[in-house]
Amino acid sequence: MVIRGSMLRPAAARAPSARPSQTAGIVVHFVNDPPVIDLDSDNSAASGSAYAAVFIEDGNPVAIADTDAVLSDIDSTTFESLTPTTRGQGSSPRTTTAS
Repeated sequence: MVIRGSMLRPAAARAPSARPSQTAGIVVHFVNDPPVIDLDSDNSAASGSAYAAVFIEDGNPVAIADTDAVLSDIDSTTFESLTPTTRGQGSSPRTTTAS
């Protein structure tokens, strides 16, 4: 991208017919920003982009995000896929997904 423009000097510093101009070039490097996830956008369970829940072993399932979770990408409004991954102890993960 190149932006062109002109700058005029004060009348006393230039000849009557001289209209000096200056050209500046700007190089734009596009960056593919990663998607951002906010697990609790209204911060009802935790502050920032976090979410808080209490998990009790052998208890009922718990949500890992609030119902107002937001996934956004400044570079695109279309997501092709999302793969959540949980890490922790245990040899046989039990997961349930909900839409």
